Amino acid sequence: GEQRIGADARYASNVDGTRTLFNHVAGAGARGVVFLSSMSAYGRIRDSVVTETTPIDSPDVYGQSKLAGEQCLAGMVERHPHMTALVLRLPAVVGKGARHNFLAGTLAGIMSGAVIEARYPDALFNNVVHVADLADFIRAYCERALPGFQLSNIAASEAVTIREVIGLLFRRSGRNERVDYSNTGKAPFTISLERACELGYRPRSVRDTLTAFVDDVCSPSRQ
Repeated sequence: GEQRIGADARYASNVDGTRTLFNHVAGAGARGVVFLSSMSAYGRIRDSVVTETTPIDSPDVYGQSKLAGEQCLAGMVERHPHMTALVLRLPAVVGKGARHNFLAGTLAGIMSGAVIEARYPDALFNNVVHVADLADFIRAYCERALPGFQLSNIAASEAVTIREVIGLLFRRSGRNERVDYSNTGKAPFTISLERACELGYRPRSVRDTLTAFVDDVCSPSRQ
């Protein structure tokens, strides 16, 4: 049907665009590439803590396109041994202008006065990175890029419960808490930082990340 055709077109667009970009990169003689992939590449996650060895299980079209991009990059490094490449599988990326993720949607709902619906309030959460921390890590990595192909997850440190996450967003934005919790849907997970820290990442805590995010969105000085 039309939905399948649309999904196929999105997949082809993502993969063809990525392949074309990497070909230009190699042709220009670039020393290395940092590719921003996604946790969606894992598909259905059953591990309580996700590591780089967590099995890939039926990713959606977006996740499949990211996996194809990763594989394309790995192949490029094999053909050009002088190059270095880092794949980062991203969780929710937050900062001013963030959208299309759980935290951005939740904060937008809070700001509009909606009742927030959230799941698994007692589950631990660290599936977030602030865009400034992501940029700092990429900059530092490029200065000391390791040879060959590297793949890493990335997230915040010091996981807290979903209840604490939602509560912090309400308090920091100055809104009264209005939230309904349930324990249905996909099982929650956290993300291991071991590999990212080996590569030089210096994570910010979940609380500090969310505080910075709300301030980015709500502080008049940052508008």
